[in-house]
Amino acid sequence: MSFNTVQTASASPLAVGIIAEYNPFHNGHLYQLNEAKRLSGAEFLVVVMSGSFVQRGVPAFLSKTSRTRMALENGADLVLELPVRYATGSAEYFSLGAVSLLENIGVIDCLCFGSESGATSEMKIIADLIQKNCDDFNNSIGKHLKSGLSYPAAREKTLINHCDSLSQVQIKELISSPNNILGIEYLKALSLLKSSIKPFTIKRKQTGYHDPSLSVENSKECAIHSASAIRASLEKNFFLPNIKQSVPESVYQILNNEKGYPVTSKMLSDMLYYAIASSTIEELASYQDVTYDLARTIKKSLNQFKDYEQFISVLKSKQFTYTRISRSLLHILLKMPAYSLKGLSSEEIAPYARILGFRRCASRLLKEIKQNCTIPMITKMADAKNMLSTASYEMLSQDVFSTSLYQRLVFQSFHQKEKNDIQTSPVIL
Repeated sequence: MSFNTVQTASASPLAVGIIAEYNPFHNGHLYQLNEAKRLSGAEFLVVVMSGSFVQRGVPAFLSKTSRTRMALENGADLVLELPVRYATGSAEYFSLGAVSLLENIGVIDCLCFGSESGATSEMKIIADLIQKNCDDFNNSIGKHLKSGLSYPAAREKTLINHCDSLSQVQIKELISSPNNILGIEYLKALSLLKSSIKPFTIKRKQTGYHDPSLSVENSKECAIHSASAIRASLEKNFFLPNIKQSVPESVYQILNNEKGYPVTSKMLSDMLYYAIASSTIEELASYQDVTYDLARTIKKSLNQFKDYEQFISVLKSKQFTYTRISRSLLHILLKMPAYSLKGLSSEEIAPYARILGFRRCASRLLKEIKQNCTIPMITKMADAKNMLSTASYEMLSQDVFSTSLYQRLVFQSFHQKEKNDIQTSPVIL
């Protein structure tokens, strides 16, 4: 890929940012980290990572502590937690929350993200189009949704009707791939925040985001496979050597030593059933991503509930995608109230930065952040209440609650007891 469109003002950038889930960390992530540093020339690499739950509306495959260690052992210098309200949000909210966090720490020169496209130019056309015509674009999508289309189909139809610079084929290819969609949202967020962070993308190598294959071409010692394939392999038949060629050696050792995984959405089944059964339609409709019609359908369909994943299939319709329903159910379980980011500043969107881990050799980076950060940096959770406003502390409390629920799943399923999230210190290497 060409890097000529993302030259930074400084000849020697301090830090490049990456937004990730590492669910789990694999060879493709290692490739991105290495390329991000090489192409940007940055001295440090900062990762904003989802915590105990991820954007598909499911629990993370293994703990955020283990995933933080994976990142630090493979090139990251600092790992920050993406608040759960954004980590489990739509692509738009996920991206805006993460980009705001990177913006607020005041040291990020550029943002690197993976994509199926491998070039920002076409994604930027769509991002700019949506950004400049936001109200018209959303109104058009709304009309298509009312006609019965799913959100992805409504978005595609709207883009085809509004975009003259790209062909229908180009538009469909761009928005049919999850990492391209996130890339478009990253570009939108940077534009909305008027950020000086320069974006660039790295083309995904080998398998696609949802590719289930773990095949190895030409008997290579290591290969790049999707996180989906790695998870599926271990969830189906937990035999760790099956994924040895798919992850760095340090990651393999962490997976070998870690006992509290794989955590799956099925483990949430009883909790979810209780949360729905004990709520009214109005209460369900007050949670993020849950419309009144969906809430009514959820209550009406409860007699068909067998487990978390099966219930998503029951609720899936032409209007509501599998992932949208999964996120909605998770927000019910986490009691995540509906919220809007419209008109908010980056500091209001991401009002704190919780450190999950860092490398000791990154002391200069931490010093620069301390001097330039516009929000509180949280290393000791016990100090957080005195550092944050009431609203900010409520957001942080959602993170703590989600992790305590996650740890309960781990204990019930694997009999592994973890430290309370408030007592957990950052990983330091």
